[in-house]
Amino acid sequence: MTRLGLGQIFLAGIALAALHALRHYRLIRNRSRGSYFKAFRSNHWLGLAIFAGVALDLGLR
Repeated sequence: MTRLGLGQIFLAGIALAALHALRHYRLIRNRSRGSYFKAFRSNHWLGLAIFAGVALDLGLR
């Protein structure tokens, strides 16, 4: 990501998003309706982690 000028804070945001995606996988692997809904309802945190990583990395220059 150095071509885009994004550094360590951005990568931390991506790492948090990846951990959240892993949590989603663990929730839905048993294929129950409630687990799907729980994963869907918490999906905004994944996007927030990526957005916060980009915004903080660019904002703290």
